[in-house]
Amino acid sequence: MLSALETIQTRGPQFAADPRLSTLIVHAARGVDATVFGDDYGVAVGLKVLHWLTHEQMSGASPAGTGANAGTQTGGGVSSKSEGELSISYRDPASSASSLILRNPHLSSTQFGLEYLALLREVVGFAALNRGM
Repeated sequence: MLSALETIQTRGPQFAADPRLSTLIVHAARGVDATVFGDDYGVAVGLKVLHWLTHEQMSGASPAGTGANAGTQTGGGVSSKSEGELSISYRDPASSASSLILRNPHLSSTQFGLEYLALLREVVGFAALNRGM
């Protein structure tokens, strides 16, 4: 069970020196339900903060302690390739059939946001299975 701060330090060390971390963690925690995420609550809050910080960085902001563009998601995975005349197509993460992404399209713009949605999908799916038993 990782705390939000441990998640940020581990997954986004380029953001670890940002002086606003404790305030951002408090702000992110307001929108994350501890009863839904259970033991993964700290990870969920940390991923949400990393998503915000990555967005800042992508828009050209440079808060104290930030570095490379780790966590950016400029497009989805490769959907098709061809060799003659080289052609590569990418999926748009926001156009995924996942209802969580459709309800939260802003989260699909960074790798950390996508990880948050995947974690949410895991815990919501698990909760749904438990309710059915």
